[in-house]
Amino acid sequence: MERIVFENKKLLPEKLLLYGFRAANNTFVKETELMNGQFLLRCSVDGAGGVTTELIDTASEEEYVLHLVEECGGAFVAEVRQAYRAELEKLSAFCFETDRFRENQTGALTEYIVKKYGAQPEYLWEKTPNACVFRRGDNRKWFAAVLTVRRDRLGLSGNKEEEIVDFRVKPEELQALIDHERYFSGYHMNKKHWATVILNGSVPQDELFLHIDESYRIAKG
Repeated sequence: MERIVFENKKLLPEKLLLYGFRAANNTFVKETELMNGQFLLRCSVDGAGGVTTELIDTASEEEYVLHLVEECGGAFVAEVRQAYRAELEKLSAFCFETDRFRENQTGALTEYIVKKYGAQPEYLWEKTPNACVFRRGDNRKWFAAVLTVRRDRLGLSGNKEEEIVDFRVKPEELQALIDHERYFSGYHMNKKHWATVILNGSVPQDELFLHIDESYRIAKG
């Protein structure tokens, strides 16, 4: 048995059903024949996108594990390993999408913007492929930007990279908002009109959504 997490991949649960999985006890399960029925691949996917596999030798009805041992060679083991990995690659391609963001709050924020405003993330910079902006549809003005920045660039200790969001704030409200702990002056933006939040949950989701809504309204002007 093996548990797998596809790196930088986000599960699309609706695709699992289309791919032949069935829902069972908060997971999705599927059995697939490999190598003309010599093996049966039992696969389950949990809500977090974790994949658990069990490969059964149909002749003996026992679990086969040699394909998981890299030191095991031989043409037959290699064939089994190739068939097993090919099936996992198909699962990854069909039922998962590339997730550019590390933090759950970043994903939730971008999903909120797309669903409420129909604004798609625009990835403008080749050197920073995970950075994106969101624009209003009518005047094409930015109202949010998701970037990655080192903590020390925000005046915090350490050089860990954090995902952040920049959003517009009315100038008369900006000074009272900035506390240099949860709210920062706009990173790479006009510091009289933009604020920054680290997307690590320090600002609750609902509170952050309200700021995005206000930023969207301000960008109309």
